[in-house]
Amino acid sequence: MGRGRLSMELIQKEKARKTTFVKRKNGLMKKVDEFSTLCGVDVCLIIYGPNFDGQRPTKPETWPQDTDQVRRIIQKYHNTTSDRPPRIYDIEKYYRDRVKKVEGEISKVHKEKEKLKPKITYPTWDTSFNDLREDQLIMFAGILDSKIVSCNQRINMLKQNPKGKAIMVESKDNVDENVFATLYLASSNPSSYLNFMPNKGKFITIFHSSF
Repeated sequence: MGRGRLSMELIQKEKARKTTFVKRKNGLMKKVDEFSTLCGVDVCLIIYGPNFDGQRPTKPETWPQDTDQVRRIIQKYHNTTSDRPPRIYDIEKYYRDRVKKVEGEISKVHKEKEKLKPKITYPTWDTSFNDLREDQLIMFAGILDSKIVSCNQRINMLKQNPKGKAIMVESKDNVDENVFATLYLASSNPSSYLNFMPNKGKFITIFHSSF
C-alpha cells in the first residue's frame, strides 16, 4: 500500500515533527551534494534546526561543512550581486506590469481566434446586371429592400419568441411577372443568388407566431 499524501501544514506532534525534520534534512544534504558534484557548481546550504523539548537552539548545520568554503561561497554571491544596481519594484509598478502582460496575452488570444475564423466573401456585383434596363434595376432594388424588411421582421420575431412556428402569408399585391422572368433569365447561373422567382407574381412574407 502506498504512502498517504502528506498535508502541507505544521506537524503538531513534536516527536513526529522531529523525525520528519531529521529525514528531510539528511535528504536535502544528499541532494545538495549530488547537485554540486554532478554539475560542478558552488552550492551553500544553511539549516537552523528547531528548538525541540525546550532545549536551547542548536548550532546551524551547513553544506559544505568546511566553514571557510561557506564563507567563500557567500562572499562570491555578495560580490556578484553588488555589481548590479538595486531593483526598486513597488506595488504600483508590479500591477502595471501585470496589467500590461495580461493585455498582451488577451491580444494574442484575439489574434489567434481571428486566424481560426473562416474567410467568407460575398459577391458584390454580377456581370449580368450590366444588361438590365434602368426600370429593371429599380424593380430589382425594390425586391431587395422588401426582402431585407422581411428578414428583419423575421429576426425580431425570433428574438421575441424563439420557440414559435413560422407561417407563410401571401400578400395581395401582384408583381409584374415579366420583370421577374427577365431578372431570372439575365443571370448567367440560374441556380445562383439571382434565383428568386416569386410564387405566381406575389411576394411571400414569413410571419412567426407560437401555438
